[in-house]
Amino acid sequence: MPSRTIHYQRKSSAAQHLIQTPSSVDMQHYIFVIQAVDRGEPSLSSTVTVYFNVQDLNDNAPVFDPMSYSDEVFENVTVGSSVLTVSATDQDGGANGRVTYSIVDGDEDGLFDIDDNGVVVTVKELDREKQSIHNLWIQASDLAEPPSRRLSSTIQATVILRDTNDNAPEFLSPPEAMVMENAPPNTVIMAVKALDRDEGANSYIEYSLAPVIGNKLVIGPVDGLIRVGGSIDREVQSSFSLLVTARDRGSPSRSATQTIKVQILDENDNAPVFDPRHYSATVSENSALGLSVLQAITGAAGRVRRVDQRVVSAPTCWLASVVAWSITSDEELALLSSPLYVVAEMRVGSVYSARSISAETMASYATIPPLGWV
Repeated sequence: MPSRTIHYQRKSSAAQHLIQTPSSVDMQHYIFVIQAVDRGEPSLSSTVTVYFNVQDLNDNAPVFDPMSYSDEVFENVTVGSSVLTVSATDQDGGANGRVTYSIVDGDEDGLFDIDDNGVVVTVKELDREKQSIHNLWIQASDLAEPPSRRLSSTIQATVILRDTNDNAPEFLSPPEAMVMENAPPNTVIMAVKALDRDEGANSYIEYSLAPVIGNKLVIGPVDGLIRVGGSIDREVQSSFSLLVTARDRGSPSRSATQTIKVQILDENDNAPVFDPRHYSATVSENSALGLSVLQAITGAAGRVRRVDQRVVSAPTCWLASVVAWSITSDEELALLSSPLYVVAEMRVGSVYSARSISAETMASYATIPPLGWV
């Protein structure tokens, strides 16, 4: 044991002295050689060796150095990976100076653990999209006995999760849209919207559209707006099934697709067409009322719509009766002053006699149907 001078203060004439030493942490074991000398002539003396130990009082709490910690890790680190290391020391001796660590707050989901060396490790998978920053409160405690005498200190350690491209875009837009036929180019049909929960380039989305014949429909790669790109004719194609892709800029990138049905709404751009264009029939005069004279058939490109068929040309003495009809109409028709009237069904107009017809009054009738839509 190295020698050193111990300062003391004489308390009385007896061999009692008060040792004045800085602290028990300097030395825990002491050996003194004490010499007693009288004042005689010649003086006589004797020595004695004194051994004693200093008992620690656990008067020092652990101290962290540094006082704060922060580190970044990728969110996809494997379970058991080290994310940061803390360190604390205790100036006391023995068990009073041995330090253990624990996470006392900030880890509600039990994602982390810390060992006796202050190394913080993951015990579960991390997810930046759920929580990007973890502020862990770490306590360093000594092992004094009984436990009620233990001292501790606490610091905050911050674990910041860096993003990895682990999420594909998710579509938020509806799967259906409508547009009028003959809509001009650049007409906006709908806005496609997708969301990527990652950050940075991993969350930047670009949109693309599977090729559409004639580029009749196009999509903006940045804004996701589906627009009219060319001429649209409902009678040629009544709907489009679009396959939209949303892709992020991660490496490697992730993508998602959505099928959107665009319904083409009809515009009244086609007139009914009689087939054939001319009809003729013969009826006996004085025939019974309601006699079927002939049937006129109309057709139109695309879906047949409600049509007004009427007798528009007749002698001035015979007023034509106008009959409006619908596809499901079954109502009876009043017999008006015209000798002819029309009952319409799907694409068929039947001409009936409305009253007694006399050859002496008029031997023939000519009628001209209009080419118009209701």
